[in-house]
Amino acid sequence: MKFDPKTVAIVLLLIAGLLGTKKSNPTPSPKPDDWPTPSIELQKAVEKVKAFRGKKNADAVAWYYHDLAWAVNRDKDVIKTTSQFRSLHQRSQVMFAEGTDIAGSLPGLSVEIDIVLMQQLGKDDVTLNRSKTVEVLDAIAWALQG
Repeated sequence: MKFDPKTVAIVLLLIAGLLGTKKSNPTPSPKPDDWPTPSIELQKAVEKVKAFRGKKNADAVAWYYHDLAWAVNRDKDVIKTTSQFRSLHQRSQVMFAEGTDIAGSLPGLSVEIDIVLMQQLGKDDVTLNRSKTVEVLDAIAWALQG
């Protein structure tokens, strides 16, 4: 499989940000209590994801989605379409969990998250609605935190 250099670059930057200390983050993430509460519509959409809240590694995955939302919101040039976002999500998700106890620790979660992303962002390759994508990613983070 051939990887687009821009996608690889953003995946590496995202992973570096996730693995780095919060002090090096240009805009530190707020505590989970300060994360935005999703709309009622999005709360319903992530209900099955919320069932994983409190399980081992759920908080780490919540931070991953919160930081991914931050990266998508900040990006202006790299991710332009929903297919590019899906590729970023798939690759960064693997890189985030690979070689850790997170990998495989929450069976069924990635399927539920994929369903939410597909329902909220659509399955066609279209121009990425950045604000909607950020809202959905933050809703997933919200559902898992705590």
